[in-house]
Amino acid sequence: MLTGPPGTGKSHMAVGLGMEACLAGYRMFFATVPSFINQLKDHRSERTLRSFELKFEKYDLVILDELVYISFDKEGAELLFSYLSLRAGRKSTIITSNLSFVNWQDIFQDSVLTAALTDRLTHRYLTF
Repeated sequence: MLTGPPGTGKSHMAVGLGMEACLAGYRMFFATVPSFINQLKDHRSERTLRSFELKFEKYDLVILDELVYISFDKEGAELLFSYLSLRAGRKSTIITSNLSFVNWQDIFQDSVLTAALTDRLTHRYLTF
C-alpha cells in the first residue's frame, strides 16, 4: 500500500517498482483501479471472466493505481474484492491511494467488505 496526499510520488514509485520487477523477469500487470474494475465488468458481461482470472493469477506483481475518491457500485466493489482476495498471501500487489484505510468504507459503501479487504491486504503489512 502506498498512501498519501496527491503529488507525493506514489504512482511514480509503483511504476518504478513494476519496471524493476519486469527487468528482473517477473510478470507484471498495471492498471488504474477504475480501469481494472471496468475490465472485470467487461469480462463478466462477455463471459470470459474465468479465463481472465487464470491469466491474472499468473502475474507475479499487480499494481493498481489511483484508489481515490470515486465510489464503486456494488458489482465493482465485489469484483475488486474477489480478485484482490485471489492474491492475498500468495502474490505481490501494490495499491496506490490518496485515502487512508479509514476512508475506504466511503468508496466501497459496505463496511463488512471494506474490513475484509483491508484485512487481506494488510495481514502481512509491516510498518517501520
